[in-house]
Amino acid sequence: MAETVRADERSQPLMRVPRDKTPGELILDDGERTYVLFFVPHGDTLSRVFEDPNRFMPVAVGTVVRMVARASIACMTAHSVHACVPDEEFPQERQRAIVRLKGGTAVRGELRWVAPYGHRRTIDHLNDASHHVVVYDGDYIHFVAKTAIVSVEEY
Repeated sequence: MAETVRADERSQPLMRVPRDKTPGELILDDGERTYVLFFVPHGDTLSRVFEDPNRFMPVAVGTVVRMVARASIACMTAHSVHACVPDEEFPQERQRAIVRLKGGTAVRGELRWVAPYGHRRTIDHLNDASHHVVVYDGDYIHFVAKTAIVSVEEY
């Protein structure tokens, strides 16, 4: 007879590496929305999720740890208290926009980015080498994967 394996004896001991549990919302490219806890390494930012080469990342959904394919992540949202944001003193481009995602979700707010000389337009930012855009919406910050964007409308 097969031995029963308890949840604490599975791969979850790997989660013992020091991480901040950041509350937020995860939107997948099919439009599914879920409130989660993101596991963010100390001193790191939520936006680094898009730069990580690992194909899967863990998130806590209730009492369960779910392994999510990074390629399926359209948007991660967190309260500004929990998301590391650039220093407001640093010069940034700003553009109010509606970002429409695969799966039908729309994210509305202000795009902000640091632009090199001669590349200040929104289209320049969308076509640069970064993997995501940042949309500020009041107290919330949306980290949107460029691969999940269908369109961006400026207003």
